Amino acid sequence: MLRLLVLTAIVAYARGEAQVLTESTFESTVYGSGKAVFVKFYAPWCGHCKAMKPAWDQLGAAVNGGSDPVVIADVDCTVEKDLCQKYGVKGYPTVKYYQEDDGTDYKGGRDFAALEKFVKETLSKPICNSANKAACTPEDLAELEKWEKVSPAERKAEIERIEDEVKKTEKEHETLLESLQKQYEASKEATEKKVAEISKPLRALKKIKDTAELKDEM
Repeated sequence: MLRLLVLTAIVAYARGEAQVLTESTFESTVYGSGKAVFVKFYAPWCGHCKAMKPAWDQLGAAVNGGSDPVVIADVDCTVEKDLCQKYGVKGYPTVKYYQEDDGTDYKGGRDFAALEKFVKETLSKPICNSANKAACTPEDLAELEKWEKVSPAERKAEIERIEDEVKKTEKEHETLLESLQKQYEASKEATEKKVAEISKPLRALKKIKDTAELKDEM
């Protein structure tokens, strides 16, 4: 089965299509290929996804299998639901780029020219890591060398601590949004009831015609 998955990926890659990533191939591609990975998370029924597909497929044809150290990939979130949830996909299409890291949301244009320019100017550059320090900025190099000095166990513990803190922060934000939504709904209901109560006399008040108005009508 694994051999079939690998063969399918190689064939698609050779044809210049976007490489299809699954839960079993995502991390090995993103963190083990030595390349930047440009990923479109999508749903087949999504209108915006359909509109973007020609440009994305054209990008795959231009980049995959070529000299650029970049992989153009697709993840079908109707199939890989757990994978999309794990990487924070909440709308379609979500486009992220990975440079052996946790990924960054792509905010640029979605036409072929904009996508190709981003690949050439940003993703084609060598990835900064412990095996390729020449590609690091001074700031990134200083941070990299700081963590090289600690043990693998300490690095693992720090990764877990940071990831837990990120999850906690995101959960706090979600809890706040839920609270604000409940406040909004309660306020809306109370306002509608109060307005209805205040407005009760208006119907009768507006039906009474003053003497002057009656004379005018006559």
